Amino acid sequence: MSLSGSDGAYAVENVGAPKLIDEGHPESGPLSVDHGEVSSARGHVWAIDPGSLSFDPALPTNVSHLRMKAEDAHGAIAADAALRGLSAPRLRLLVCDANIPPAGVAGILLSMTPMMARGGWLITTFKNFCKGAGEWQRQIEAAVGVLEEAGYTHARVFHLFSNCAQEKTLVAQYLPPSESAGAEKVADC
Repeated sequence: MSLSGSDGAYAVENVGAPKLIDEGHPESGPLSVDHGEVSSARGHVWAIDPGSLSFDPALPTNVSHLRMKAEDAHGAIAADAALRGLSAPRLRLLVCDANIPPAGVAGILLSMTPMMARGGWLITTFKNFCKGAGEWQRQIEAAVGVLEEAGYTHARVFHLFSNCAQEKTLVAQYLPPSESAGAEKVADC
């Protein structure tokens, strides 16, 4: 599935079928999704973004747009899933490309962690919206540390060729010591 446009977080659930969650920000542009890829995907897609979504032609039937921030969306996701006869979402992939400092990105990701499936993956970018490269690096290290405390393991930070000079990508897997221990750590953050 390919997405472009809005800055925000995207998450794909795969418990028998892929699911997608996008969390954007009001000041960002509209999210634009490749209609053919989304409409042919198995499962349901939740696009969570306070901004508008742009689909040409219409919004596919397997996509729900929840116009809010991810931090506020848990109840709305569960309610929408129940209306569609779907089980409670357990996310297998959480992706975030927010245009905010690393500490804010970590906050978005931690808000979605209670919905993560054990073994799910996290992919996020950390962009330099800090005062200097040193502060940016300190915030990246702190964000990675907070995410590791919440159960994200095997964390690796990359500077990808497609990233700009002021952007790095984190890849980590959600493997808390136990399901209950992971939930307790998130609740304490």
